[in-house]
Amino acid sequence: MTWWMWLLFWAIFWVTAVAYLAWRCWRVWPHARDFARTTSEAWSRLDEARNLAEQRSAAENSAALVTQGVDDLAWNKPASHWRGERQRARERQRDLRLDSQAEVWSSWRDPLE
Repeated sequence: MTWWMWLLFWAIFWVTAVAYLAWRCWRVWPHARDFARTTSEAWSRLDEARNLAEQRSAAENSAALVTQGVDDLAWNKPASHWRGERQRARERQRDLRLDSQAEVWSSWRDPLE
């Protein structure tokens, strides 16, 4: 093969390759455009869902803060709570009795004085 045949071969080869790539890009471009549109819509839907979840959790947290004091005042508490309350009341009474006994003993005069 002579030099001009090689030149013609490579020219035809590169023109065909570029034409094929351009045709593939032209065929794929609407799908890529649709994919970009759908992904941007998906990101916006994700942002909206995240904002709604944040608003919902903020509302739940504020409702929990409002009802927290009501739960502290509620009488329908478990038996363990009331057992603990009874034990603490006994300890308070014992401490008061010991304090009163100490006051009695300290108020007595030493008979040898």
